[in-house]
Amino acid sequence: MKRIAKLFLQGFMAVLPIILTLYILYWGSATIESFLGGVISEKWYIPGMGIAVGFILILGVGILLQVWLFRKLFELSEQLLEHVPLIKSLYGSIRDLMSFFDTTKKKEFDKVVMVSIGDTNVRLIELVTREDFSKLSAGIDRIGPEY
Repeated sequence: MKRIAKLFLQGFMAVLPIILTLYILYWGSATIESFLGGVISEKWYIPGMGIAVGFILILGVGILLQVWLFRKLFELSEQLLEHVPLIKSLYGSIRDLMSFFDTTKKKEFDKVVMVSIGDTNVRLIELVTREDFSKLSAGIDRIGPEY
């Protein structure tokens, strides 16, 4: 029974990202299509127009982010979002996840270390994300059983 549960969990963890990705794409497309269906008259509306409009809007935001004033306004709106309790957690997490996949920014993940956990034989391979701990709160850079 344990083996079946382990195999099921392994399969579930493999399939879940694919299912979530497809669902989010479907949900986004359906939402845009239903919105455009209500805004544009049936005479001008063509099925699939929502995907094209969504692509154009995202491309437009990318073009506008090249303009200094728009980029500053966008940064200001991000700062405002970081002060709203529930939104700052959700938005911050999604933004951090997206920045991990951003190819335009240089990543600091060029160093790999192996860490041993206590006296056990457990070893972890880690990516070095920070070498300077001076800006962190006191005690947060300390690792050990006494903490």
